[in-house]
Amino acid sequence: TWPDPLVDFGTQLYVPWQLVSGKVLYRDIAYYNGPLSQYVDAGLFAVFGVGLRTLVWGNLVVLGLAVVLVYHLARRASGAQAAAAAGVAFVVFFAFNQGVGIGNFNWVTPYTTEITHGAVLGLFTLACINRYQRGHRGGWLALGGIALGLTFLTKAEPFAATAMACVVQLGADLWMGRAKAR
Repeated sequence: TWPDPLVDFGTQLYVPWQLVSGKVLYRDIAYYNGPLSQYVDAGLFAVFGVGLRTLVWGNLVVLGLAVVLVYHLARRASGAQAAAAAGVAFVVFFAFNQGVGIGNFNWVTPYTTEITHGAVLGLFTLACINRYQRGHRGGWLALGGIALGLTFLTKAEPFAATAMACVVQLGADLWMGRAKAR
């Protein structure tokens, strides 16, 4: 399930390495996604050294956060047993699975880290809104807004999905509040 360095994964190593070397994204390095993931990976390279192992450990942390968030959201929606099943299914089918001949489509060595980082930020956004709905404390809504903004800095696809989910989730909260008032 490790990446194929000849088929696309080299960018995930090259761009952060160049950032650590002093280059600037979009000025010195042509790049088509948001800056957040590349600068996070560059920070990991600056602290732990440039290499595949550093990205693997960083992505394992992201994966761990994703599993915790999937469990948390599924537990709120369906209970502990369903949440455990969702967490196990997530790990078995998505985290390490290699469904095609090239190992770039998993969470440990993804085709692009912007998708995995954006997905985790999106899940965190939804968890914050869910927490807001339970107590209507504005701090959770603000934290969710910050997480949504960070999702925007990863890639368009996770941002669009998260933004639409936020609209539905907050719209349902507003509608339920009006129904209770009646």
